[in-house]
Amino acid sequence: MSAPAVAVEGVLLTARAERKWASRKVAVAILVVLLATLLCAWGRIADTVWGDVVKWVTGLYMLGNFGSSAVELLKGRA
Repeated sequence: MSAPAVAVEGVLLTARAERKWASRKVAVAILVVLLATLLCAWGRIADTVWGDVVKWVTGLYMLGNFGSSAVELLKGRA
């Protein structure tokens, strides 16, 4: 059984893609970047620290997505 599809301005989205935005990984990544942005705006951290935070959060988020996709792929083969 496949996930229901929704057409949005010519783009086909599945229910799985819509759930992606509700994951804890996304929420934590957005929260940390927002916190770093606010701290940088208030002068509590330097611009270079903000850049490092964004770099690390983005990298860890991508690594987490790659890891979970790899696990799902291996589960399908086992």
